[in-house]
Parts: sequence; C-alpha cells; structure tokens
Amino acid sequence: MTRVLVDGENLTVNLADGATVTTRKEPGSTAWEQLAALGVSPEAMSNVQWEIKAPSDWNTVLTLIGYM
Repeated sequence: MTRVLVDGENLTVNLADGATVTTRKEPGSTAWEQLAALGVSPEAMSNVQWEIKAPSDWNTVLTLIGYM
C-alpha cells in the first residue's frame, strides 16, 4: 500500500504496483484497527500516506433532518 483515502466507511487503497482497490470498512472501528487485525504491521501502516476526507455539509444536514 502506498496511500489510503478514508471517506466515511469507504476506503480507496493505492497499491505499490499501481493498482487501486476500493472497499468498505466496518462502521465500529477505524481503518487502522481493521488493517492491524488483518496482520498489517504498524511499521507498514506508518509508511502509507493516509488521507481522511471530511464529510460534506449535506451529511450533517441530512443527519439533523433524520432526528426531526
């Protein structure tokens, strides 16, 4: 892995061979925790560029409407 983009529960992972993989993570844990559970070492994860995409303002609005 060279880069991981975290967008809510969606992950876009760029691999060292140039391939891109898209997957989803479990809602109750972080991408870091899930990769560690799969056996990825902390050293390997620290060499990855992590990018966290901020939620859009629409997510906040829709969440608030859902509580009404």
